Amino acid sequence: VGVLIVTAIAGYFFIHYQIRKSFPETSGTINVAGLQQPVEISRDEFGVPRIAATNEHDLMFAFGYVHAQDRLWQMDMARRIGQGRLSELLGTVTLPFDRMFRIVGIRRIAEAVEKRITSESRSRLQAYSAGVNAFIETHKGKYPVEFDLLRYDPEPWQPVHSIIIARLMAWELNLSWWTDLTLGGIVERVGYDKAKQIFPTFPSNVAPIVPSAQWQKTMNAALAFLETAQDYCNSRGIGGMLGGSNAWVIAPQKSLSNSVILANDTHLQLTNPSKWYEVKLKAPGYDVMGYSVPGVPGVAAGHNANIAWGLTNVMADDADFYIEKIDSTDPKRYIYDGQSLPITSREEEIHVRDDTTYYVIIRSTHHGPIVTDIKTMLKKAAHPFVASMRWTGAEVSDQIEAFYKINRATNWGEFSAGVKEFSGPGQNFVYGDAKGNIGYWCGVKLPIRAQQNN
Repeated sequence: VGVLIVTAIAGYFFIHYQIRKSFPETSGTINVAGLQQPVEISRDEFGVPRIAATNEHDLMFAFGYVHAQDRLWQMDMARRIGQGRLSELLGTVTLPFDRMFRIVGIRRIAEAVEKRITSESRSRLQAYSAGVNAFIETHKGKYPVEFDLLRYDPEPWQPVHSIIIARLMAWELNLSWWTDLTLGGIVERVGYDKAKQIFPTFPSNVAPIVPSAQWQKTMNAALAFLETAQDYCNSRGIGGMLGGSNAWVIAPQKSLSNSVILANDTHLQLTNPSKWYEVKLKAPGYDVMGYSVPGVPGVAAGHNANIAWGLTNVMADDADFYIEKIDSTDPKRYIYDGQSLPITSREEEIHVRDDTTYYVIIRSTHHGPIVTDIKTMLKKAAHPFVASMRWTGAEVSDQIEAFYKINRATNWGEFSAGVKEFSGPGQNFVYGDAKGNIGYWCGVKLPIRAQQNN
């Protein structure tokens, strides 16, 4: 009995230490290399950090350090998901997700974006990354318990990782392609006439997106892509309906206080930890508080001394599927506008935890990646029925610059300049300021489509 009691006590203290060893330090002084001047970080009664710095570099550095203090495991998992590297930790169960994100190309997109962002955005990402790495380097052996359970240490943070997380969030909030595939599947199953009864608002004078037998034969492969995406969302606890975000703003003449009132609830699914991270940032030109995304520098929704803004998802139609006609004389080419064009193809390795390697072939046309390869093995694909996807989230835009301008904006014009840099995921921006002005912007990049396109 005595041995059992001693063992139980020892076990309790061991587990207690393993869980609490990664808790953030909230008092005292921490000396880290990389800061230009001292930074003060305080936390309110809810643990919300307030970061005060004398320059932007140190503000972004401390921002990265604090994010890593509280959310390093979440950040590491998000960048791995976007890179298609979950299977290195979790084994074959996550291979379908790795395959999907390799083919969709979240990392390739982020790398292209990184090459074309402004030098100022690059400097902010570098300072933020240096802060994350300062935490990683000084806390070896004190990482969150998940790292111990999976027996690995986090890799150094790179600026591209922040862009990957931002694009991954854009992917998760992109709902239009779910609609395209679902409606196409319904037409395939029940026919166009019955589908019109299910969706009575469909314009009678516009041809459906699935008029041909070729598309109907392709739907099985396309729906396999949808199933993989749904499985991924379920694994992340974000399956089912996203709910309905809300945001509203009232002008002073409609307010008892004669001031602007703005409210916002982003209504993302509840997860633990949350997708959001509340923070206050203060430095010359900065005095902003609101919700950030762990792994990304900047406040997505919040307020500063002059303005406030909120966000809801537009659910914009920002993705399209293209039925590609494979060249009957060469399966490595496709026909477009009467010409035979090469399908670009390359092979990537996915390392699996049990020391095996899985190879994925990524094929693309000028429209985008061939997504019908996501669940159907390439060698078993139903030749010649393939579909590619074009998504505005794959195009270059500088979201870091967008929120830099928004966070520092003092009026409607400066706020609008920031929103114009924002391309996706499409967001409804509501606005109010201390002078009594209110406004709305739809921040999104939409494809220019032909009149008969649905």
